[in-house]
Amino acid sequence: MTTLNITTRLISKQSQLLLILIFLLLSTGHSNAQSPKKLLKNGFYEQAFVDAVYKQNKKVKLKKKFSEVIYPSYDAVYVRHIKAITSPNTDWQHSFNALIRMNNFLLKVRHPGIHGNLKNILYDSNALDFVAAKFNQENSNDLGMASSLIATDDFDKALKIYKTIGERHESMLAVPSFKDRLNIINYESSIETMHQKIGDQLIGKASLLLLGSSKSDAQKAISLIKEARSHRPLNSSEEELLTLANFIIGDSWMAEARKLMESPTKRNARLAFELINKARSFRTLKQDEERLLEKAESLGMTRILLTMEGDDYFQDAASFSGTLNKKKSTRWVTYYSSEETDDIDFTLEVSERNPQVILGDIRREVRQNSNQVEYWDEEVNANGDTVKVKKMRTAFAMVAIVSRTKSASLNWSYRIKDMTDGKVIHSESAESLVEHTNEYASLESGDILALPENIETGVDLDSQPFPTDKAMKDQVTQQYINSIITTVNGVVLSL
Repeated sequence: MTTLNITTRLISKQSQLLLILIFLLLSTGHSNAQSPKKLLKNGFYEQAFVDAVYKQNKKVKLKKKFSEVIYPSYDAVYVRHIKAITSPNTDWQHSFNALIRMNNFLLKVRHPGIHGNLKNILYDSNALDFVAAKFNQENSNDLGMASSLIATDDFDKALKIYKTIGERHESMLAVPSFKDRLNIINYESSIETMHQKIGDQLIGKASLLLLGSSKSDAQKAISLIKEARSHRPLNSSEEELLTLANFIIGDSWMAEARKLMESPTKRNARLAFELINKARSFRTLKQDEERLLEKAESLGMTRILLTMEGDDYFQDAASFSGTLNKKKSTRWVTYYSSEETDDIDFTLEVSERNPQVILGDIRREVRQNSNQVEYWDEEVNANGDTVKVKKMRTAFAMVAIVSRTKSASLNWSYRIKDMTDGKVIHSESAESLVEHTNEYASLESGDILALPENIETGVDLDSQPFPTDKAMKDQVTQQYINSIITTVNGVVLSL
């Protein structure tokens, strides 16, 4: 029995909520469908005014049925806005918004026979006095808060308050009626003063950081000085602080570079070179630092002597090494074709054969193919109307695929030898291959919609030309060269 009673009460509660929602929906729809006169009678003053003004604006002559709605509805709306403006619970922003909103109602009226008879809130001394008084009070409150923040050196927050005061002034001064009612504040001067103080504060922090020689402190100091520059111009001594910070960072990188060069491996030399270059981006290098840069670059360089092995190669060592130097993606490897230097680190012995181009036989294959296709069909719906409906079906066909492939291949191998002991440290043998295949599909039987979408069907093999033999040889050669550069550079730079 208890469960039944609870369930009954729940259903009753849900029914009440449902009825309330239905009532609200009906009343809203009903108000939208009512005439301006009925809207006025039912207390929908704003909607009554807007609808009546809209209809009157379209008429040249003054219509009594509209004016009888416009005047009382405007008065009612006016009273509501005045209450909002004068309420002690409404701050300046909401009071100002209410005044502007009320003025927008008046601006909707374009008929001269009505416009002049409506009260203009921009000339209502009572409304203007209340908005101005709230404006002056909020400014006074903000000034007090800004002063407290300045006393604790919180200039950033004080700046935000002065900017808020400035935005408030701009809003109010856009309405001429307020001009003689406002206590105008020189907020622009206050904003400028705050920028100056924030800049001074940031420069002070940067100066303290630069008392030491820490690279991280110098980097923080540079960020602070640049931030100070965004608030106000830097004077000459502050610009010198920026120079000092750059010197500290540069000196720090130079110290790291010198330490690396005390253990002069190729890897350390390459790292030292990058550090000295970073220092150069912050300050001018001294003569001894320039010499250290040159030494690091020379020591960090890996020099490879290229030789062509066998009798089948199609490019000599001079042209091949030139190609490798043009295509390399690192500054730290240089290829030579003869022993132009005594500092050779490795020998690269390459064997290659001329690229071969082969045009394959024509192949023909018959297979079943299917595709999902869309189509429109007519159906009779529940109302007895004939409508078109999009549907899907599977199309089947026996399809003949005729294909031909043209390929280019290049066999190659290489060995890398360490010049210090003549041992092979890496070798590879491979074939580079480039293929182009042309295909043509034709219908043997079945649905033509089942022909494959990724194969040409309106042409034959003769109308699909292959790249020339030269173009395919060039493609496979480039593939071969890229393979060698990637692998060889990776091997020698990892040592």
